[in-house]
Amino acid sequence: MHHFKWRSGVLDDLRRRVDRFTSGEWAEYTPAVRSEASRLLQHIDRHNGRIDVADPRPAFRHVTLDRLPSGWAAEIAAAWRPHTVQSRPGSTISSPSS
Repeated sequence: MHHFKWRSGVLDDLRRRVDRFTSGEWAEYTPAVRSEASRLLQHIDRHNGRIDVADPRPAFRHVTLDRLPSGWAAEIAAAWRPHTVQSRPGSTISSPSS
């Protein structure tokens, strides 16, 4: 959640972003952007328009400028890597979970 530009109207912008990626209006090179925005919006909806920092699901962690949290680099690489498009006919797009 840390990288969203927190300002008035951010939730409306995130809803539009999710809608445009879902509809195919915007090209999606990794599902991470839509997935993270969707998870944040679901959290906000569950908590009456607020971020519940006591909820364990967002997995809030202390972050400093001195070092990354343990395991964060691997987590980011796994979640944010772009899809690899295969060039062979009939091939599929790889999934971040594979």
